[in-house]
Amino acid sequence: MKVGFFGGTFDPVHKGHVIMVEDAIRLGHLDRMLVVPAGRTVHKPADRVSSAGMRYMMCYMAFTDVRRVEVSRIEVLREHGSYTIDTLRELKATLTGKDRLYMVCGADILFDILHWRSPEAILREIRILASLRPGHDRIEMESRAHELRKRFGADITFFEARQADVSSTAVREAVEHSLAITEMVPPAVDRFIRMAGLYGVDDPLESLDLDQQERLRAAERVLLAHMDPERLSHSLLTMTTAARLAADHGQDVYSAALAGLVHDCAKHLPPDDAIRYVDPGDAATLAEPQLYHGPAGAALAPAWFGIRDPLVLDAIRYHATGRSDMTWLDLVLYLADKAEPSRTYLGSDAVFEQARKDLAGAFLFSCEGLQEHLASRGKTMHPDTNAAIERLERSQLH
Repeated sequence: MKVGFFGGTFDPVHKGHVIMVEDAIRLGHLDRMLVVPAGRTVHKPADRVSSAGMRYMMCYMAFTDVRRVEVSRIEVLREHGSYTIDTLRELKATLTGKDRLYMVCGADILFDILHWRSPEAILREIRILASLRPGHDRIEMESRAHELRKRFGADITFFEARQADVSSTAVREAVEHSLAITEMVPPAVDRFIRMAGLYGVDDPLESLDLDQQERLRAAERVLLAHMDPERLSHSLLTMTTAARLAADHGQDVYSAALAGLVHDCAKHLPPDDAIRYVDPGDAATLAEPQLYHGPAGAALAPAWFGIRDPLVLDAIRYHATGRSDMTWLDLVLYLADKAEPSRTYLGSDAVFEQARKDLAGAFLFSCEGLQEHLASRGKTMHPDTNAAIERLERSQLH
């Protein structure tokens, strides 16, 4: 089997990337492709690159419907930066003796590759499948390939990909200037960029210092190790929504972002495991297994993420129910979880818009819809939610 490796920062992935992958397979050069978004970037400052989780999600969305393509987490899970040769060797070790690994790249890479880490090893150990695009000088590219073959015994094959005049830089600049990117990125990526607020000029996460950004990225790596893409997307969007609400109300953006990111960290636990973290005296929660992840997440977050702040831990614990004496972060996380932009239930947009002005009012408005939904299923509100409603309604009267 001919297996391709297509790596990059993908900040963001765009239609040119997708076309190159599709054409490499369509033209019979590959049987299977691994798209590998970089984790910690070696050659770019971390604060200048979107988080690994965001870039992984965009790649997943871009390639999810492309046959014989898998988006790998091999690099985004690494704590430290890695080089192409490390990833290629790790991937090669997983293949059978009959498999052949190809590094897929634009043909112009042939002029840069000698500046990479261990270029001789790459050229000697890995076959290269280089895409010729309109604007490339075929004679010049062939001459460079001949030189590399002669010096290193490189195995280089060219293929001609369809034209796509787009770059990640152009996409970022378009978003920054509020221009449409419909023709530049796949539709799902376009939606995700808008929902997450990526590349815009008013991103509250940009206010975080380098240490806070690094702690968020470390927490993200823990989630990447076990979360499925759908749950990861929800967690990332809850993070950005919570950060936005915190900024709107002059509160701590970092605490809100952290709580939003990890609030569902225990969602993957089987109920028989998660129930161990529920208060034995909390009959209402014990009766609803879908609520176990709140207490479980709060109990596990110190060990998994190093979170010690009781404000954050309590927000995680009560994010699905609320409680009598809700803090600003309790309200922000509850509302961000309910109203992050991928939520599709009726009224979610209205909840978010009200939350930007009035957290307590938005909570009460959200609970009206929840009460109707539960009543239609013959269920009643959780006692903690009732206590929160009563307390907030009373406070609004004074």
